[in-house]
Amino acid sequence: MKCPICQWPLTQEHLEKSLVWKCESCGGQLTSTALLRKLTETKPVTRMWLRAKRREGSEQRKCPSCAQPMQEVPLRFDGGELWLDVCTSCTLVWFDPHEFEQLPDRTPAEGTSLDDELTPVDKLPPEAKKAVVEFEMEMNRRATEIREMGQMTNVGWTPDTWWQWVLGFLGLPLEQGVPKPDTPPLATWILAGVITLITALSYPFLEKSVMKFGLISAQWYRYGGLTLITSFFLHAGATHLLGNVYFLLVFGDNVEEDLGVKRFLLLLLAATVAGDFLHIALMPESTIPSIGASGGISGVIVYYALRFPKARLSMMIWIYYYFRWIRIPILLYVVFWVGYQIFIATMEMKGFSGVSGTAHLGGAAVGFAFWLWRRVSEQKAPS
Repeated sequence: MKCPICQWPLTQEHLEKSLVWKCESCGGQLTSTALLRKLTETKPVTRMWLRAKRREGSEQRKCPSCAQPMQEVPLRFDGGELWLDVCTSCTLVWFDPHEFEQLPDRTPAEGTSLDDELTPVDKLPPEAKKAVVEFEMEMNRRATEIREMGQMTNVGWTPDTWWQWVLGFLGLPLEQGVPKPDTPPLATWILAGVITLITALSYPFLEKSVMKFGLISAQWYRYGGLTLITSFFLHAGATHLLGNVYFLLVFGDNVEEDLGVKRFLLLLLAATVAGDFLHIALMPESTIPSIGASGGISGVIVYYALRFPKARLSMMIWIYYYFRWIRIPILLYVVFWVGYQIFIATMEMKGFSGVSGTAHLGGAAVGFAFWLWRRVSEQKAPS
């Protein structure tokens, strides 16, 4: 787990009465609500928890365990209050630097001592207590995932804005379950604007533009191989353009924040070129121009799905006057998407498809490689 303030890995620390996770960089601390009730008065903790469950607070930080937004709510006690970040999924509470020390000690009930209130878990050795706490956290996470999975195919949900209905009727999915980036995804927005502008400028003489700047497998070396890149910015029409730009905007913002601008653009470039070369390798004699940004965007989609596995997509299923909204996990969506691309690539090589499934699969492979690199580099980070 990483600090929600400075992203430094958290380390476990045994206190006299509980187990906490501490950031050695900024001094912030993390503990569970169950342990918090043992440290301080129970009623204020319960009130704080109910406020968080009712989502009465603001969402300032992400949970170090599940990356979902935490609710910033007050813990009020005699003599003051602390504004703490609470994750209702993992039952974890985050303390900013120097807040944990301000907790008032718990006072025993009249006629008793704190030792009288110890539970069997409290009497365990530190290592055993740690194992119990980690087990409780894992069970809470799994219970949350089970509840979410039960809601993912819930057909009772409907959009509350007109533009979401429009996207649904166009067959485009709505992203859910992933918080929006903390900073504006400028690279994603600028790239989407450039793609739209170039496609619009080329549209009056589209056929000539495609033949000149599209990727032709049998002549991929034209202009020193520049068509490997120029084909990325051309699209065959409004539908082709809308689909690619929409998926870039939906998935690109989180990927840009996660990787940073330079690595995000590198992912797009590598996925585009890899998709082009797989297309060339499997169809070396083809003289049909290939255009579109979908090869590069395929890498972004796969990276997003693996990096944010709790995300889900809401889609409209409609036939004539019958329609229903369904929600599916992003990983399930990508599994079906990859299978469909394999089918398209097979049809493409037989000459029955005008969509380059091979380019999509090449880009998807790069997205997987970037995710794998990211995961390995995080495991090697200092702890």
